[in-house]
Parts: sequence; structure tokens; C-alpha cells
Amino acid sequence: MTICDYNVWAHARVYDHLKTLPPLLLHEPVKSVFPSLFDVLVHVYIIDTGWHAVLTGQHAADDYGTIRREIDRLLGETREDSLEGLAARQQQVCAAIAAIARSRSLTEEAVYAGVPMQLGEVMLHIANHGTYHRGNISAMLHQLGHAGVPTDYGFYLYHLRNK
Repeated sequence: MTICDYNVWAHARVYDHLKTLPPLLLHEPVKSVFPSLFDVLVHVYIIDTGWHAVLTGQHAADDYGTIRREIDRLLGETREDSLEGLAARQQQVCAAIAAIARSRSLTEEAVYAGVPMQLGEVMLHIANHGTYHRGNISAMLHQLGHAGVPTDYGFYLYHLRNK
């Protein structure tokens, strides 16, 4: 069990919950940090994909030209995605990041955009970023008249021990 496994689980819970709500809700305008729920989901997917690319050596964390082109490409690819399509993309990239966490030493050090970090710190950052935006999604759902779904780490541990 790693923090990345938690992140996979938490993202899946949010997507599963969103699938039970009216489909048009995803694109409903909201006064929040993102214009819609869909925009939050795409943002998290793109950032996770970027971290995966850095962790696998596809590009450097400070190669901003490549990163900008990749963001633009992914924005284009996901623009017309269904919730199911975006969920599949997110699960795939999160599972790949979790596999990296299991296959490498979490104390392995590298420099990301000029900041020395251990792999475990990067993994914690990725999971924390997901947690932050799942909170945004919950708040946005409440603004739209719907409940969120619990995804906090304690709930995850409870779920693991009571399957």
C-alpha cells in the first residue's frame, strides 16, 4: 500500500460518484477556482500525466516548451472526452505512477525544476495535489446542489480494513 494507491482509489471514488449524477452537470458553469467540474478533472489528469512523463524520463521538469506543447496536446485530446473516457485516462496514469512508487526506492533523489526531492516527496505531492482538487470538486458539487463523496485518507484506511 502506498500513498499512490490511495490516490488511485480516491480518484476512482470521485469518478464513480460523478457517473451517478446528471451528465450535463460536468460542464455546468460554477463560480470557483475552475469554470466547471470537467475542467478540474482535466487539470488533474494533465498534471498527473506531466509528473508521469518526468518520472519516466520522457521530458525534464524544467523543459517548459515541451511541457506547454504537451499540455496543449492533452487539452485537445480531452476536450470532447466523456466522463468514462477521462476516468479511464486518469486511472491509467495514476496506476502507472503507483507502479513507479512500488518499483523504485522512495528515497531516490532527483532534481525537479531546480528543487532537489526524494521520489517519496514527489509521490506525496502528486497525491496531495489530487486531494486538493477533490476538495474543489466536492465544494463545486455542493454549489450545484449535489453531495460529494468521502475520499479522505482515514476513510481509505477504513475501506481497506473492512472490505
